[in-house]
Amino acid sequence: MLYTVMPLDVIFQEEEEGGYRELELGGVQLQVEETSPGWGTIARVISTDPRAFLDPRFQPGVRVQI
Repeated sequence: MLYTVMPLDVIFQEEEEGGYRELELGGVQLQVEETSPGWGTIARVISTDPRAFLDPRFQPGVRVQI
């Protein structure tokens, strides 16, 4: 149950996909936000491999070449 005064459409709104891409980098599936042509910032790690979350190359906020 969810008790709130907020409208349901605000609570359950879908995340906008504007500027985000899913790509594989170094064998790890990532969601990357495009920041400039050819470059992006890692938004999240989609991989199921726990080692990918510990690798500093794939941490959210790291700038990568697309």
